[in-house]
Amino acid sequence: MSAVGYYYEHGDGVEQDKEKAVEWYMKAAEAGGDCAMLAVGYAYDHGEGVVQDKKKAIEWYLKAAEAGNGVAMNNMGYAYEHGNGVEQNLEKAVEWYRKAAEAGDTNAMFQIAYAYRQGEGVEQDYEKAMEWLRKGAEAGEPMTMCGLGLHYEKGYGVEKNMKAAIAWYEKAAEAGDASAMNNLGNVYSDAENDEYDLVKAVEWYKKAAETGNADAMYDMGYAYEYGEGVEQNLEKAVEWYFKAAQKGNAASMFALGMAYDFGDGLVRDLTAAAAWYEKAAVAGEAFAMYALGTLYLNDEYSDKDETKATEWYLRGAEAGDPSAMNGLGFSYDHGRGVKENKEKAVEWYRKAAEAGDTDGMCNLAYNYLHGEGIEKNVEKGIEWLQKAVDMGASDAMFAFGVLYENGDGVPQDKEQALMWYRKAAEAGDKDAAEKVKELEGQAGDE
Repeated sequence: MSAVGYYYEHGDGVEQDKEKAVEWYMKAAEAGGDCAMLAVGYAYDHGEGVVQDKKKAIEWYLKAAEAGNGVAMNNMGYAYEHGNGVEQNLEKAVEWYRKAAEAGDTNAMFQIAYAYRQGEGVEQDYEKAMEWLRKGAEAGEPMTMCGLGLHYEKGYGVEKNMKAAIAWYEKAAEAGDASAMNNLGNVYSDAENDEYDLVKAVEWYKKAAETGNADAMYDMGYAYEYGEGVEQNLEKAVEWYFKAAQKGNAASMFALGMAYDFGDGLVRDLTAAAAWYEKAAVAGEAFAMYALGTLYLNDEYSDKDETKATEWYLRGAEAGDPSAMNGLGFSYDHGRGVKENKEKAVEWYRKAAEAGDTDGMCNLAYNYLHGEGIEKNVEKGIEWLQKAVDMGASDAMFAFGVLYENGDGVPQDKEQALMWYRKAAEAGDKDAAEKVKELEGQAGDE
């Protein structure tokens, strides 16, 4: 009976008919067939041949699991992990994954290894994760081979060993695992690795992309955009970004927004840029929220809107993007899209600065130096400027030049000012280059 269900489900020798397939699976299930019980559960889970009903799916998965079906046990684990038809419970998820793994289900071996690595539903334990990955690999499961590669690459529960990582990734890749192919691309594209080889990286990214891996498609786009391992080609970069974006890759959506924003590989179109930035933002790309906010401030954008700009900066800031925190601070600082509030500006500048944003550091320094929104404190202002300088910020170098040129909070010293302007100019600051010419000219006149 179960075989008949299979024939109708897949149109094997008969016209495909999902409803008849479920009827036959149901007959086989009621006769005690665990595989048929699993098939009925799957039908209810995905709404194939019956009205979708997650709770009924769980009932049948549970029957199949209790009858000893390892795949059904794994499905029960998945259900508890994701709250699919049951209330989410990571501990119960691990229990079911363990049962499935002990019954020989290799997918479950990967899942329980993942739980131990992440500490989800169990106490984090890299060694136990390794044990399950090895069992899965010995059973021929590509995902667990890839997992072993990751452990060796990152040093999870074992000493870092890039050669071992590559060996396991290659085994998984040979078995068709796209994540392993993509990971090999990442290994070869990392300049800190002895195995650094951008040409090899692109070869692996392409293999992974051709299997439909969205991350690899993005990586192919990036390679073509910046000419890493391939000749730079912005049009090809955009092609790959489109492919990845269609699969929901947020980074590619953002990249397309940038391409439209600046006309790189596409005809410049700020409306299209905004659309792609928003798609990326909705997909969780925090920096896209900042970019969209910045676009709303662009005089060239037909829908310029300072209020919307601030709203997107706020969303980006709440999502943890330092640039958005600084942008929000600037909005409060200058009453742009919100009522001017120097104290709130300082709060957001500080958050941006503490998150490593050099613009935030410079803006916070300015407020300390001038006592805006906070009590004037030249020493703290200089401290924040120095932190930005240490991170290579030319704006901070320029600011030191201004301080020494004008004797603002430091003794006036034209030589020190010229030194800082030169540093800023060497770092690419055009205004600093003009100041160097100006001060050198003054020195020549004396």
